[in-house]
Amino acid sequence: MLALALAFLAGLVLGRLLRGHRTRIARPVDRLTTVSIVVLLVLMGIGTGAMPDLAATLAASGLKAVTISVAAVAGSILVTLLLLGLIGRTRRRPLP
Repeated sequence: MLALALAFLAGLVLGRLLRGHRTRIARPVDRLTTVSIVVLLVLMGIGTGAMPDLAATLAASGLKAVTISVAAVAGSILVTLLLLGLIGRTRRRPLP
C-alpha cells in the first residue's frame, strides 16, 4: 500500500514539474491511461467469469448492488437538501 501511495505522490510531483510541457506529454499519457483501464477491466471480467458459483449468486448480488445504489443516491439527495437548508439559498447562479 505504501508503494502505491509513493507512486501516486511521485506522479503528482512529476506532473507538477512537467506542467509547462503538457501539450507534448498529455496525448501519450491519456492513451496509456485508457489502455491501462481497458486491460484492468478485461482482467477483472476474466477473474469474475472464472468463478464457479457466479451463476448461483448473480441474482442476489445484483439485488444487493441495486439496493446499495438506490440507498447511495437517496442519501446523497437527502444530504444535499439538508445542506441547502442549512446554508440557505441566498444567491442562485446558473450552472456552467
